[in-house]
Amino acid sequence: MFAAHDVKADIICIGDELLIGQVINTNAAWIGKQLNVSGISVRQQLVVSDAALAITEAFTKSSHEVQICIVTGGLGPTKDDITKSVIAALTHSRMRMREAVLQHLEKRFATLQRPLNTLNRLQAEIPESCDFFQNTLGTAPGLHFKLHTCVFYILPGVPYEMKALFENNVLPQLKTLFKLPVIKHLTIVTGGIAESALAELLDAWEQQLAALELKLAYLPRPGQVRLRLSGSHADAHVLEKRIQNAYNSLMPLISSFVIGIEEFENEGFHLAQQVVEQLKLKQLSISIAESCTGGQLSAALTAIAGASAVFKGSCVPYSNAMKQQLLQVDSSVFDTFGAVSKECVLQMVKGCKTLFNSDIAVSISGIAGPGGATPEKPVGLVWMGFAIKDKIITERFIFGADRIQNINYSVQTALRIVLKHL
Repeated sequence: MFAAHDVKADIICIGDELLIGQVINTNAAWIGKQLNVSGISVRQQLVVSDAALAITEAFTKSSHEVQICIVTGGLGPTKDDITKSVIAALTHSRMRMREAVLQHLEKRFATLQRPLNTLNRLQAEIPESCDFFQNTLGTAPGLHFKLHTCVFYILPGVPYEMKALFENNVLPQLKTLFKLPVIKHLTIVTGGIAESALAELLDAWEQQLAALELKLAYLPRPGQVRLRLSGSHADAHVLEKRIQNAYNSLMPLISSFVIGIEEFENEGFHLAQQVVEQLKLKQLSISIAESCTGGQLSAALTAIAGASAVFKGSCVPYSNAMKQQLLQVDSSVFDTFGAVSKECVLQMVKGCKTLFNSDIAVSISGIAGPGGATPEKPVGLVWMGFAIKDKIITERFIFGADRIQNINYSVQTALRIVLKHL
């Protein structure tokens, strides 16, 4: 069994359609994320053409340099699907019909009321050097074999088939073959401060991370800087405590610049899930009145199983007329302050709480962009109102220039504030 720090992986995706941009390579990103959170360092991602020489060279190089290679593509029934023949040549083995795979194909095609043709039958022919994983969602089985120092896993290029085989077969096997650490990333999104200024502000704090065996990365993008805090450890509880301690000492330094928190999909809870769980625990209900986010905050909450126990309802009063009609916002507010204002979200949140008779209410009104801005109210300006029990809070944010990002960060920020006050 390899020690944790020794385990490195390559990701190889096969297909001309990926090289020419006809298909976006989402498989590599997904696999990279799964390997990373499982404690496996990804050395490289490589895309190669449907050519025997290109595939052979890629496999040969990986077989001498890493312990794991995850491959997608080239397992279909057509003539350009040549991955199996390359494996047979590399491992000096013959193709052999696997009865279990053939029976699976026959059963699948019978269910679909389609004939099993010669090309599909060939998918049951597998190099003798390979073992296989049955593909319950498709026709091409997953393959695995060892070449030199590397274990290869060959998966279909169809994303949902690949993901199922990886989660149900590949990852469990990797955990038996390698001693893997726990890896965690926590990304804090900031705005309103330049990367250099942020780095200067955090210099002393960042120097303390080495003692916790944590790393900090600065990830700038227009109008924002993301701070990614990363660590690995054999004990998940130890790692969680280290990151929490670092986070707790960081937030007082940057709280006025924080937009939201990002976490990897399969790490911990999403903010929406945390909000729903806390509402359940405290037996509180919530309602939403959202304008510029167009229902996305409500969607985030209702995507969580069991949200019906706490979510009273929502409305999307996009126009001023609907804000008046549904939430009883006074017309003078629009004339004097405008829809994107403290005064507007204050009346919106009061009206929302009354309309749905909820314990907690949230209102959002902003300029998502790209149009609608004025010198006083730029794109990215968002006002939020929160009625939490008997307390009413309003918050002002300026996010960025991108419409979708403004919506996403508005949702995330609203969830973070609700969670903070629960």
